Amino acid sequence: MVTQCVAPIKAQVARFTLLDICGRPLTGPGSAQITTDAFTEISNSPNYEEGQRFLLRKANGEPCVNQRDPGFFNWLEQTTTLCTLDPDLFAAVIGEPIIEDSGASTTGDHTGVIFGEGLLENHFSMEVWQPVSGEGACDASGLQRYVYWAFPHIIDAQIQEFTFQNDTFTLGFSSITRAAHPDWNIGDPWLADSPVSMWGPGKHYAFNITTVAPPEPACGAVEVPET
Repeated sequence: MVTQCVAPIKAQVARFTLLDICGRPLTGPGSAQITTDAFTEISNSPNYEEGQRFLLRKANGEPCVNQRDPGFFNWLEQTTTLCTLDPDLFAAVIGEPIIEDSGASTTGDHTGVIFGEGLLENHFSMEVWQPVSGEGACDASGLQRYVYWAFPHIIDAQIQEFTFQNDTFTLGFSSITRAAHPDWNIGDPWLADSPVSMWGPGKHYAFNITTVAPPEPACGAVEVPET
């Protein structure tokens, strides 16, 4: 057994896939998958629950019992900041309706999103690819290596504060992870030979070193083929 250690830099591509309420990827009509490089930052903050404290003092003030249980992981809090407004992406993660402009098109162009009240019920996944840097950038056969991150189940996407000013414009959303559904398998090509069953109970995210190139970014959503 040989352990691979690499130093990733930047973030090249992110891909978002619409899920059902249980966290399974939607396929066929009604599905949506958006691959983009138009983000400036994706921040991740692990949220842990502190273990219960047990403290009992003696009459002289010294501790009689002084112990704390182990903490445990709750979820990952994420904030994604985008520098391009892709209506399909915001509609997929927030769950808001698309604005269509038919014009000369028979199918209608997606030109905007309407935001408003209501429960934030959409579920989606996110994958991120980082190129490996330095001497370990390529494998022995000369293929570029990547660190692939998978977040198979994300919920509660909320638009963040945004500002109109004499400067560049960004729009972002916060979200939190939920445990992966074992049927989430769209990341399998980048997780090498790992079986889908690796997404056991309570698993929220993972990374893997791979030479499988990330998908190409594009504006708008594509339909996920039925399997």
